[in-house]
Amino acid sequence: MGEKGITEPRASAFSAEDLVFRYYEKGKRNILDHVSLSVKAGKITVITGGSGCGKSTLGLVLCGLLPENGGFLESGEIRLFGIDVKELSASGRALLFSVMFQNPDLQFCMDTLRREMIFCLENLRTAPEKMDGIIDETARFFGMEALLDRKLQTLSGGEKQKGILACLYAMKSRCLFLDEPFANLDPGSAHEILEGLKKVKEDGRTVVAIDHRLDYWLPYADEIVILGEGGRVLATGITKDNISEYRELFLREGVYYPEERKGVSEKPDFNEAEDTVEVNIRALFRQDVKRKRKRPGRDAENVGDSDSVKNAVLRNINLKFKAGSITAILGRSGVGKTTFLMALLSRAAFSGEIRILGRPIEEYRPHELYSKVGIVFQNPANQFITQRVEDEIAESIRIWEPGISEEKCRERACELLESYGLKRYRNYSPFMLSQGQQRRLAVLSVLSGNQKILLLDEPTYGQDRRSMDEMMRHITRKAGEEGLTVIFTTHDENVADMWADRKIYFERD
Repeated sequence: MGEKGITEPRASAFSAEDLVFRYYEKGKRNILDHVSLSVKAGKITVITGGSGCGKSTLGLVLCGLLPENGGFLESGEIRLFGIDVKELSASGRALLFSVMFQNPDLQFCMDTLRREMIFCLENLRTAPEKMDGIIDETARFFGMEALLDRKLQTLSGGEKQKGILACLYAMKSRCLFLDEPFANLDPGSAHEILEGLKKVKEDGRTVVAIDHRLDYWLPYADEIVILGEGGRVLATGITKDNISEYRELFLREGVYYPEERKGVSEKPDFNEAEDTVEVNIRALFRQDVKRKRKRPGRDAENVGDSDSVKNAVLRNINLKFKAGSITAILGRSGVGKTTFLMALLSRAAFSGEIRILGRPIEEYRPHELYSKVGIVFQNPANQFITQRVEDEIAESIRIWEPGISEEKCRERACELLESYGLKRYRNYSPFMLSQGQQRRLAVLSVLSGNQKILLLDEPTYGQDRRSMDEMMRHITRKAGEEGLTVIFTTHDENVADMWADRKIYFERD
């Protein structure tokens, strides 16, 4: 592609020397604070560390998206396969170093996976006659042939992540930098991807992944790196053979130690005679189903027989959720877990009946329903409504407690942020937080409204152990003391075992 030195073998996939980066020119806190790190080419390296320590920012700086699109790089040098990143064009960087974001929705430009791959290949000036062959080969490699022409908005979070991985694979970048690649994937899909990444390594390419949970990676990773605050390197050269030597460091940094099991104390009993949520669904439809009427719910009876066969993701769901209970919903990626949560918000079509606090769901006006049921999405950035962390909580308090004084509102907002370790970021934009921090902020925003039902879509996504424990302890207390009903989806059996009263598995017919 005309970029100097791209085909030359290099010992390091990337090297960073003394990186200092922050989002504000005169900010007091460096997101990356004198970071130096080198990763070997042709290996699988996993980078871990506490939420907000700068892992994702490091990837964005390495690929050139930052500071080109925001922030200030005060000092430091970056070399990709021995080449100074400043000497490379955007397409040259993409050939050497491609990134999969934590939030796949921010990365897609087109409406289907096939068109997305074409767009990627066009940007790399791939010959048109070669594109179909590359796309078909990639789809077979990832087992995604059936998803190529579906609308991206209808794919599950896990399917979208696999789609982004497929795009990076098709681009044949020499280094794939993956930010939480298994966050929305079930164990089976995660192992399929790992076997694929093993083949990528065998082809001579480099894989660098950010992940909080290392259980999947241990049999595959050549090296694990632990970062501390400010992205500073605390340990390198960790492998499955010597990881036990670093257990205390993992625990001190609040990072999951592989295969760690941690019990949770029993929450107080909360007794209430009536079920909070009663679900009797004959068929639950994909969120892109066409309805003849505006409102979901029973209006799905109008869906034709052919559409029912094509769009139904789940059938014959009969469930009851008690006040004060915590329920985990598990199942393969794309089975319909998120769609089920959306149905409880009257945002997905179904045939049958859902009753919230004893009333049929279609009897609720939206504002009334949302005052009873709150949700935290897989990608919490999609639900923020302000440009400041403290304002996000304060605005939620004002919405659900009209007439509260501004002083009392701000006081409560700061108390809540302190409880989740977010007070130090109160003047930041929510969009500048890490994915784990964004999730905690979204949970706080919902809980400040005192809803009776909390829906959590993949709450472990982007969370380190310490942050996850603190968040779930708070939720568990509210369930036991206030009767909060919690329904969360997850692919993490350990989290379900630790925090849920019961587990429900969804399967396709």
